[in-house]
This record gives sequence, structure tokens and C-alpha cells, in this order.
Amino acid sequence: MRHQIWLFLAVAACSQESPGNEVDLRPAATEIATVQCERVFECCDTEEVGRLFQAVDDVETCVPVLESYLTTFVLPTIDDALQRGAVSIDEAKKPACLSSFKATACESFVPSPNLSMFATVDCRPWIQPRLEVSGFCQEDFECISGFCARDADAVEGTCKLAPVKDEPCLVGRCSSDFYCANELCSPRLPTGDDCSKNDECESNNCVDGLNGRVCGTEPTACQG
Repeated sequence: MRHQIWLFLAVAACSQESPGNEVDLRPAATEIATVQCERVFECCDTEEVGRLFQAVDDVETCVPVLESYLTTFVLPTIDDALQRGAVSIDEAKKPACLSSFKATACESFVPSPNLSMFATVDCRPWIQPRLEVSGFCQEDFECISGFCARDADAVEGTCKLAPVKDEPCLVGRCSSDFYCANELCSPRLPTGDDCSKNDECESNNCVDGLNGRVCGTEPTACQG
């Protein structure tokens, strides 16, 4: 049976009141799954679809797979953030988020039914962060700075400004344009430079080259 997930609309960031006004985000799970599955079958050939999903033959069989993932793993995390007042929802901004997936070029499209989608430029206004720097957080999307400094084995961290070039890494992380090297943030490497890990590369893709590992081009889900 489909999970019954009810989310509560947090009040404006300046208010100290508890969340109110029930919002049912189950339709959003269906909408996100539908628009992403439509793009998969617009952009991918049969082999590529098979690599992305098992036992999915068309949009109609794809949607329940993504919808189930969203309702099982993603929406409960947003629900918890809402209950804590860490985020708020502006339903009027949802169409722009969904439209951003439709507008993405096939060579750049990768299905993303996870929390990271809510931190994108077009989706962030829909699920809005409310936590200022130094606020206790559990996920990046809860912080206005977009960075929750949290140890991997910890439940809670603190909202911080993401460190940039030559600044000390925070819990082994840096701003998105940088990676952690010797405890300091360094600019990510361009295609062709030597690398050892994906996060060192601008493309987030360190691959085997003729003389060792190098930064490759940005990976894509579909070329068909």
C-alpha cells in the first residue's frame, strides 16, 4: 500500500510559531516521477533504460518505481525537516522545479529522485531552507547556506558557510567548486588532469586513462 505521508507547511522564517496547514505531498511524488520518467524515455534508448532501471519498459511502468522511492526514502526526510521547522514549502514554486527537468537537454539529463534535487536553482524556492548559519541541521537542503557540516556517523550537524579555496575543509567537504586536499579546499580539476577520486574533478568523473587515472567528461545517463 502506498505510504501515507502528510507534510506540514512551516510558517515564515521570521515566525517562532509551530508548523501548521497540512500539505499532502504525495501528488508531488507522482508528478516528479512522471516528468523524470518521461524524460528518460525521450532521451534514452532501450539499453540505457535497462541500465537505469530493472523491469521498466515504458513511462507507465517507470513511474511507480520512482514514486515508491520518493515516498519511502525522500518525503519522510522532508517531513522530518518540516516538523522541526528546518524548511518551509511554497507550492506556487513547484511548477518551476518540475519544468526544469523538462527543459534539461538529453545529454545533461540524469534522473534525480533524491534530496539533492531540492538544492538545485529551480527547486530550492519550492522546498525552502530556514536555518541560518550556526543552526542545528541534519541535511544540506535545510541550511540557507546550503551546507550542513555533519560527521558521517552523526545525526545532527551545524549550518556553515561552505569553505572555498585555501580554507580548511569542514568534515572533509568544501563548496561545490572545490575538493578537500590535505585538509584544505582546492579548485576541482579540469578534464584531462590527473586524479584519484571523482570529487577532485569538475566533471565528478575520474576515469582510467592511458597513463593512469584522469578527469573525464561529465558522465551522462543517456546518449540514445
